[in-house]
Amino acid sequence: MSGCINDWRLAFQGQLHRISERDFTLIRQALAQAAAVSEGVQR
Repeated sequence: MSGCINDWRLAFQGQLHRISERDFTLIRQALAQAAAVSEGVQR
């Protein structure tokens, strides 16, 4: 899974211009998870 996360980090840097609905869902879930972790750290 960690390789997948690294791939998405590249995507977040603007390397992808068109993504499938499935990939969009994966990115959205990864962002939500990262936000939840960040929220827990900042409290």
